[in-house]
Amino acid sequence: MPKDSAALGEMLVVDALNRMDGKLDKLDDRLDGVDKTLIEQKGILDEHVRRTDLLEQKLEADVRSVRDALPKDIEDQIRLQRNKFLINAAKVLGVVAGLGGGGLGLKELIGLISKLWGE
Repeated sequence: MPKDSAALGEMLVVDALNRMDGKLDKLDDRLDGVDKTLIEQKGILDEHVRRTDLLEQKLEADVRSVRDALPKDIEDQIRLQRNKFLINAAKVLGVVAGLGGGGLGLKELIGLISKLWGE
């Protein structure tokens, strides 16, 4: 090998290292951009959660005030109607299950109905 081959090899290694360094710099810039975006989105999400919590508190207070304002017999009638609905829904679900409906879908539907009509 000629004497210059060591110098040529060294130049190639330095060139490869310089290219890798450039690519790492580009990656670092992209990560900085991602970090900035995540910080902005976290702020937006935090504000959304705060407003949602306030609305949920107001809704719960409104529901309590409506329940407190209802006469006892109306509340009993509502419970009775809710129970009738749940019985009818269970019958329908039984028919669906009997016709080969999926067990998992049925379970999810029962959970949804009980959440909607539960106390």
